[in-house]
Amino acid sequence: MGPFQPRSWQERDPPIRTHLSGELSSSLFHERCFMRDASHIELRHLRTFLVVAETENFTRAAERLSITQPSVSIQVKELEAAVGAQLFSRLGPRVALTPAGRSFRERAALVLQKLNDACQAVQDTEDLAAGHLSMVVIPPLNVP
Repeated sequence: MGPFQPRSWQERDPPIRTHLSGELSSSLFHERCFMRDASHIELRHLRTFLVVAETENFTRAAERLSITQPSVSIQVKELEAAVGAQLFSRLGPRVALTPAGRSFRERAALVLQKLNDACQAVQDTEDLAAGHLSMVVIPPLNVP
């Protein structure tokens, strides 16, 4: 399956010592945090997730992405393991977003849009379509 080895967030982030009481307790952030292991999420996971969400079918998503259907399934499983939630309900060949999947879809689309915006800003700067341009104008000399 590759280098991705899902671990539970409890193994990765053991209980921490709080600053006020000094006793061991679970991090409140980890108790309430939806994202369990974002370090394993790649852009391909987000793109694949969004295409599956749009097509509601792993095979059609694979065709659109020009990858195999097992690759789509693996990427979705890796993403679900990383976020710690099931993102799709499997209904035979059709899939539907779970409530967690609907919430994740909005944010995944935003991440990819912000990345595209950042790349476009770099390109605009390189093409001098944006940025700063300094010019110096010398007044004409009146020479008789």
